[in-house]
Amino acid sequence: MRKLAKECDLLRKLNKHANIVKYYGFLEDKEQEQASIFMEYMPCGNLQSLYKDFGKFDELMVKRFAK
Repeated sequence: MRKLAKECDLLRKLNKHANIVKYYGFLEDKEQEQASIFMEYMPCGNLQSLYKDFGKFDELMVKRFAK
């Protein structure tokens, strides 16, 4: 859980950047050893799933995500 909390601290610091998905918070349930991270919904999914579906990104694809 410590690594996850550290990741959330980084997300909190980057939260004001226009090109990074918004971070809303972190909830930890120590009894059940579970954690939830609340972030902005992105309808296109994530880069990993797109890479898995389409393979290597060409320059136009990268420009689309790097606006």
